[in-house]
Amino acid sequence: MILTWGVFLGMVCARAFRCICVLKQCIEREGVAMSGKGVDTRMGRPVKGASDKKRREKVQALRLIGLGVPEATVKKMNPTEVRTMLKRPAKLKK
Repeated sequence: MILTWGVFLGMVCARAFRCICVLKQCIEREGVAMSGKGVDTRMGRPVKGASDKKRREKVQALRLIGLGVPEATVKKMNPTEVRTMLKRPAKLKK
């Protein structure tokens, strides 16, 4: 439902309380978070999980091994070092 100002003002003049309820329903339907109890305000991006992080780190380590870095070296590195090396794959020693 497209709600223009003219329609909105007409609804306010006719039935103020009913209009507020309709407006609130329209906003909730569109995904805009309303302040108040019982309304979930996390409607944006999903929360990153620990299992997803572990999977990403594993894939990044396998990518480094595929680029020619010895597996023993990759296992000794922390995830930050792995990501740093993957930023510039052309500079890796072959």
